[in-house]
Amino acid sequence: MRCKTAKEFLRPMAIEHYITNRNSHLFVFMSLYSDEEPYPIEDLIQVQKSRVALLMADFERLPTAFLETELLFAKKMLTQIEKRAAELTNTNK
Repeated sequence: MRCKTAKEFLRPMAIEHYITNRNSHLFVFMSLYSDEEPYPIEDLIQVQKSRVALLMADFERLPTAFLETELLFAKKMLTQIEKRAAELTNTNK
């Protein structure tokens, strides 16, 4: 995956894009490599899974209400992204 750090920072915008813009199939952003660097939903799923794993590790180490809420929200977003990816896959067939 190219531009991994940028994609981690752009994760919230990409999630919003894929969930709210039903007519758009690809999120693009300006990077060092390209003015229209693609952020495919598959990469977003990878980044979100990493976020969930990180939050889960933090929560297991030091359980707090804040981390629990963040973890639940991250899992919910991952589910929605995976559902949207399935819709996009079915649309492309």
